[in-house]
Amino acid sequence: MKHAGANTLSALEPLLLRVREHAALAERTPGSFYRKSKAYLHFHEDPSGIYADVKLSGTDFTRIRVTTAQEQEHLLSLIVENLRVVASERNGQRAESLLGAAKVIQVKVKPSARASVFMEEGPGLWSAQLKSPPVDGKANEELIALVAKQFGCRKAAVSIKSGASGRMKLVRIES
Repeated sequence: MKHAGANTLSALEPLLLRVREHAALAERTPGSFYRKSKAYLHFHEDPSGIYADVKLSGTDFTRIRVTTAQEQEHLLSLIVENLRVVASERNGQRAESLLGAAKVIQVKVKPSARASVFMEEGPGLWSAQLKSPPVDGKANEELIALVAKQFGCRKAAVSIKSGASGRMKLVRIES
């Protein structure tokens, strides 16, 4: 997977314009954003689509697909939430979840599989095959249990941030 080229960045221009609106981020090179002196957001491309690497956890990048307009809106909502948490910490307020206390991963889910399998496909990108059918939230419950087991935390510390009714989900893991 290579860094996004000029044509890809041109296609992402509406997204980039909205990211540039955030005063906390500085674009050092086209499509590469920094928060203070640390890299925060950049883009990649490969035949399967366009991806953003964003530092939501404070230390590790999370890879998020941003090929469609809906995926781009989702990225923007994550950035807004993340920057809000950082701003509230800076103002001395206790945020609901502190930066660095949570990790966000992207999970591609296949329900009604023969066996339950949860595996990492890349940095921040996981796949889950679930025995449970996608009915009455059973597949989501099984996914939460698998994520909790994988990361060694309680099920209550795992939540589905987005994609509860879809196959691509963003899952938040509180530490």
